[in-house]
Amino acid sequence: MRFISSLLFALVVGANAQSQTGTRGGGDPDAVNFLLKLTTVGEWVLKSDIGISDADSRNIFDTSKRISKAMDNSESTSISMVEEELRDDSGAIKIAIYSINPLKISVNRSRWNSLNEEDQYVTAALELFGISGLANRYSVAGMLKQNLDHLLRLRKVSDQNWSYESAIKVGGVVSYKLPGIYFENGTAYYMAVNLKDMDADFDTQTSGRKMATEFCKALGHEKGLSVAFYKPAAGMMGAFFNQTQGYIGIRQVVSNGYQPDLWVENLNCQ
Repeated sequence: MRFISSLLFALVVGANAQSQTGTRGGGDPDAVNFLLKLTTVGEWVLKSDIGISDADSRNIFDTSKRISKAMDNSESTSISMVEEELRDDSGAIKIAIYSINPLKISVNRSRWNSLNEEDQYVTAALELFGISGLANRYSVAGMLKQNLDHLLRLRKVSDQNWSYESAIKVGGVVSYKLPGIYFENGTAYYMAVNLKDMDADFDTQTSGRKMATEFCKALGHEKGLSVAFYKPAAGMMGAFFNQTQGYIGIRQVVSNGYQPDLWVENLNCQ
């Protein structure tokens, strides 16, 4: 039953992923660019030690997901690029202004496009942190410049279509449920592994952490702590990768003889 429910989730999420390849945000590439940077910041906060509480990290991450989901509403998108000058309540000119109810971010197009990539991340972060109610949002946004390399790596993770059902951060450890769902042409594949690729002593703590680290690095973390697998039905497909090469393709028993012996169920990363 667990396998069936997992497969149904994969098919549903895969269908959603396919629908999202259309015209998000009314097809405005600048709005999509802002969204991608905002959601990358959400991932960075969840996966980094930047001195804020786990609750704040989770709230910011969840808010980024809400904004992303709202962008799929063709009648009222959450991010709008505008031509007019934006001013706050004091009259100061702003690149972007947010509102919480309704959930919306207005961005001045010309000012946004004049920013370099680093400053675009900072601008997106300030709006995300403001909507999330983060008290020290300016100081945390300033840390982005010191972590730009990590942000760019997370952007690559996003570009590779890795996703997951849920992620919870407690005590600096991010725990994933059904992690690493890879989307390709509207179909979802789970992180998978062949038994022959695992160390003979995999059940030992050292080997378990080694395998977990490979999966965690694919999701943008520095290291892994533990991983739990379950066995899929015969003939199913999985997405394989390793620490150095990243994603290396979908393997299926009918095409090249590789059978994904195990799928990842839970993963703990730092």
